[in-house]
Amino acid sequence: MSTKTEIIIETASELDTGALGQFIGGYLKKGAVLRLEGTLGCGKTCFVRGLALGLDVDPAYDIVSPSYTLVNLYPGRLQLVHADLYRLQSPVDAEALGLLEWFDTNAVVAVEWAEKLNPADWPAESMVMRWEMNGKNRRRIKLIGYGLAWRDLIKIADRWRNKQ
Repeated sequence: MSTKTEIIIETASELDTGALGQFIGGYLKKGAVLRLEGTLGCGKTCFVRGLALGLDVDPAYDIVSPSYTLVNLYPGRLQLVHADLYRLQSPVDAEALGLLEWFDTNAVVAVEWAEKLNPADWPAESMVMRWEMNGKNRRRIKLIGYGLAWRDLIKIADRWRNKQ
């Protein structure tokens, strides 16, 4: 069983949420898998826009939720694989979607509505981000990292939280 580390971060605006994504994106390494869970409109896509900036994806790309295409790819320092499982019925088969092959690449994979994927399909080392609205513009995000690399990243995210 891998190491589990948790932290709760609150953001006060969409700009703040994007800044968190950009900060985390700047520290990610190849093979990182982010499991974004939460209700519609809670800030997951806004976070991914910031994540893309942190991965040096060209800002000219319009980072939108791939609800109908299911997966969008963006080149950067590390390729960003952005998936959205919103319109699919649970449980989703990662192999049928082609997600399993992305989990073993040099890319960073961010999956919105990750709770719809069969839990057994996730790699042992990944980070769950559970999103909740906490007022009109505030978001409460619980980061749960599985594995030593995520433990270190969560410590870095804690530094971002303390600077806010």
